[in-house]
Parts: sequence; structure tokens; C-alpha cells
Amino acid sequence: RATRSFCRLENINGTQKFISRLKIKNEKDDETEILDQNDIEYEIYKYYSNLYKNRDNLLDNIDIEDFLGESKVHANKLNNQQKNSMEGLMSQQEIASYLKK
Repeated sequence: RATRSFCRLENINGTQKFISRLKIKNEKDDETEILDQNDIEYEIYKYYSNLYKNRDNLLDNIDIEDFLGESKVHANKLNNQQKNSMEGLMSQQEIASYLKK
């Protein structure tokens, strides 16, 4: 159960969680300082929307060899015996030996 003092502290901390000013660059690389909280929140929204938007269409003409490089594409493959030996649970000893590397 939240106590009265905990709620008061949370309200104080909540009011302090804002960005008072933000410098942004426009298309011409000129810096502008924004002070309005709504404008700051909008700029942050635009930044993260652009950062995380889907860009799969840019990958259509990329070949895996170009992306990884020749040496990574032709890496050695495991044979059936090696594949079967890696099936199952790992022991504590195996985990410890990999963590020490």
C-alpha cells in the first residue's frame, strides 16, 4: 500500500521530470533552442519515431555477402555429430568455462 509520504515524494519527482530547453538542428544545420514544453515533447516524439521507423524497404538490394563480408558467409558448418553433441542442456561446468573466456 502506498503511504502518504511516498505519494508526496512521487508527486515531487514527477514534476521535476521534464526537459526545460532543447536545441535542435533544422535542415540547414542551424541550431534552434526550444523552450515550450509541448514543442519539446513533439520534437522528442519525432526523433524517436524516425529512429525506430521500419526501413526494411532499404534492404531490398543488399546481398548477404555485402552485409557480412566474404569471410563470414563461407564460415565452417557443423557436421551431424557436432550438431548432436550440442543438443540438450548445458552443464554448470560448460557455462563456467564459457564465462571465463
